[in-house]
Amino acid sequence: MNYERFGHKLYSGEKLDAVAKKVVDWGVFNVCITGGEVLLKKQQLYSLLDIFNANNIGVSLNSNLTRLSNDDIKKLKDYNLAGILTSLNGPNKVVHDSFVGKDGAFYKTVSSIERVVSAGIPIGINFVGSKQSKNYIYDTGKLASQLGVNTFSCSPLIPNSSRLREHLLDALSDDELLDVLWDLYKVEQDLNLKTELQRPIPYCFFWEYEELRPLVKSFCGVGKNSVSVRANGDVTGCSALNEVYGNILTEDLFDVWKNVLDSQHHTSEACNVCDLEKICSGACKAENAAYAFFGLDNPLVKGPIKEKNGDNDIIINEGMELIVNY
Repeated sequence: MNYERFGHKLYSGEKLDAVAKKVVDWGVFNVCITGGEVLLKKQQLYSLLDIFNANNIGVSLNSNLTRLSNDDIKKLKDYNLAGILTSLNGPNKVVHDSFVGKDGAFYKTVSSIERVVSAGIPIGINFVGSKQSKNYIYDTGKLASQLGVNTFSCSPLIPNSSRLREHLLDALSDDELLDVLWDLYKVEQDLNLKTELQRPIPYCFFWEYEELRPLVKSFCGVGKNSVSVRANGDVTGCSALNEVYGNILTEDLFDVWKNVLDSQHHTSEACNVCDLEKICSGACKAENAAYAFFGLDNPLVKGPIKEKNGDNDIIINEGMELIVNY
């Protein structure tokens, strides 16, 4: 049985396999399997991996790795995963365990990271950025480097329209977000570890700092090169957006994709006249939607950039990627 994040519903392995086979029929190139926690339902996970592997679809996993066994590592290595993304919320057990609310979680995750690295499976560590955690990013990046992972990233909290006021109490301020970017830059420079910001933010927020540009992908792929598929086949823009655009089990790909493209994603007026509009478009659609729910523009949008050149006049197209949530 499968845990489904939205509504806490359970789905049979047969239904999840049917969703996976439809993903194959859609001609998808890459899939990221996420949750919930994917290692809570190992039988279903390996069934998905069998289907995608048999059809030459690249697969990555998101997992906290606390339930990773040595047998799992052997199996995952055989699937030739594109990578695993796990989370560390601090550089030691006191900090990490306090954020996740579970004693012993730090040691389980770190031990699993070490075993994954030893097995030669690509792995990255992600750090959730908030007012409470911001001071730990460099030291956590230092630990990531010592563990031998391939990448270190940060995901600033994404607001939700139902909890925007609560979010603003914990969200990074403009200055704090810039500090996080500089900390990521310092990790990369000092420790020779590839770093990036996981959440797209508008280019205009940091455009004046050329050193920071490689750390951020301002482009949001929702409806352009990626969508999210829930365990029941419902298609959303991403796991942070609740609007359903169709169902992969009952509707044609092009009809569903057209619904995504036709949906109105709020952007500020500044974005519409910006020279970087094609490669940014106001960045994170989920964040823009949360603020638009209250009639607000994304406060990270600072104004249009007027630096037209050939490099900026592009449309990003990296193929289709689906995020399978179960």
